[in-house]
Amino acid sequence: MRHAETVYNVNGLVSGDPGNSACVLSGSGVRQARSLARVLATVPFDLCVTSEFVRTRETADLVLDGRNVGRLEVPELNELAVGEFEGMSVGEFDAWVETHGGFAAVPPGGESWEQALVRWRRAYEVIAARPEERVLVIAHQTPLAALFRALDSDYETGAVIRHAVPYPVRREELLQAIPLLRL
Repeated sequence: MRHAETVYNVNGLVSGDPGNSACVLSGSGVRQARSLARVLATVPFDLCVTSEFVRTRETADLVLDGRNVGRLEVPELNELAVGEFEGMSVGEFDAWVETHGGFAAVPPGGESWEQALVRWRRAYEVIAARPEERVLVIAHQTPLAALFRALDSDYETGAVIRHAVPYPVRREELLQAIPLLRL
């Protein structure tokens, strides 16, 4: 699932730096995560995997509040590193990418979509190799979108993945999707 809504989501800003402590859950995001906790209360998770970002860990803390579920941080699951565009508008970042080579463009201090895709493949390989049966993965829009496109050829490019909504994926599906990840 994607993390709950953040203050950056509300304001249309990009965040690709796991050290950015300003990109936290919004009030609505906290409510989303608490609501999801009630929905998932009877699901017996063996492990919760997050990226290094505050927003994924905050979401996990709220969704799993009071439950004894192991945690694993997988840095390869991090959002696209946007470098000097950190905290700027999504529109500004998208316009820069469009005029500087598309998915191959490397923002100053960041990484290209192509570089991130290689990293996300590694993240999903790590998750698929875990021995636990029921794993709650809390990630970000772009690595999840790449996975959903690999799982479903009809998945609409650019579709927004809703915050704090679980999308069940079986291990077999994940293993089949990993080599097909694309943007």
